Amino acid sequence: MEMPTWSFLVIAIILAVVIGRAGTLLREHLNKVNFNKVKRQRMQGRRSVNY
Repeated sequence: MEMPTWSFLVIAIILAVVIGRAGTLLREHLNKVNFNKVKRQRMQGRRSVNY
């Protein structure tokens, strides 16, 4: 099956958008997990000071 040359460009653009979005979602998720971890550690630290 022959594919026109322009279709490779279209496929490359679509893949770049999908991979870029996946990377952004992964980074946001990791930042959220790390933020929650730091927040939890701070809350535990405050509890130990109060008691």
